[in-house]
Amino acid sequence: MSAEQKYEHINLEYINEMADGDNEFLVQIIANYLSSIPDTRDKLVAAADTADYKQCIFYAHKLKGTFQFIGCFQLAGMFEEIEELSHGAHGIDRVRQLVAEIVKISAAITTELGDVYARAQDAA
Repeated sequence: MSAEQKYEHINLEYINEMADGDNEFLVQIIANYLSSIPDTRDKLVAAADTADYKQCIFYAHKLKGTFQFIGCFQLAGMFEEIEELSHGAHGIDRVRQLVAEIVKISAAITTELGDVYARAQDAA
């Protein structure tokens, strides 16, 4: 799939590099994201809402790796900040602020990846 299309939140060039030209792998990466991220993100939201720092660390760490894998380094940095704040069991207001931003951005990422997914399937 061509990296010519520009997206605001995802790095298509990076995603294509990770797929190493394997369109089936690209489709698999994106399908995994589209099926698993919303649920994990919602669990992070619930953990932040209840100030469950242990769960905030768990879900932020899990999401950080996933977003790094698809080239969303902005969110990866936000997840890292949540982890740091949660390890000290302080800053719940900032954690909640970050989580709210993540929800908005990840919705846009889901839309962008949906477009890439459709294009990749058409190219298959």
